[in-house]
Amino acid sequence: MGDSIQVAMRAVEHERIAGLLIGISIIVVPIGSVVLLAKWPLPGGRFLKAAQRAAGTLAACLYATIAFAFVSYDGARVGQAPKARLARALGTPVVAALERYRADQGFYPESLVTLVPRYLAPAAYRAAERSPLDQPFEYERHERTYLLRIRYEGPGVNQCEYASAPQTWYCSGSF
Repeated sequence: MGDSIQVAMRAVEHERIAGLLIGISIIVVPIGSVVLLAKWPLPGGRFLKAAQRAAGTLAACLYATIAFAFVSYDGARVGQAPKARLARALGTPVVAALERYRADQGFYPESLVTLVPRYLAPAAYRAAERSPLDQPFEYERHERTYLLRIRYEGPGVNQCEYASAPQTWYCSGSF
């Protein structure tokens, strides 16, 4: 496994763990805050205590909302999240195999299976679906170009595409 794939896999795992921890805190912090506010002896009269508890409860709910936003969106620019980096890293050997095939044959293959095993190792062919992305490569051949696509979830529905012309990756997604 290449260095870029290992780095991307570690980033995906770190993202999963951080999401899990933040997800747990979405439940624990607001409930803990409300319980603490109910048992904590607050100074002042009845109205002041009720206002303090209400403010504390609202702050806990605000925390839960902000934490949920962080779980849903990790702050990375679109296409730069760990799974997008993993998609590009796993797709790079496929792109290289497609270019080698074209250099030898003069055209791109009808399907990716044609590349296996001469131009692309079977493990590299199945890498995306055996990774946390859990989806196979999609390949569309056009007259003189092709499009390689990898779809994945979390958060939202996303995809990374490599277009042979202009030879660039483009990653996008939506909720």
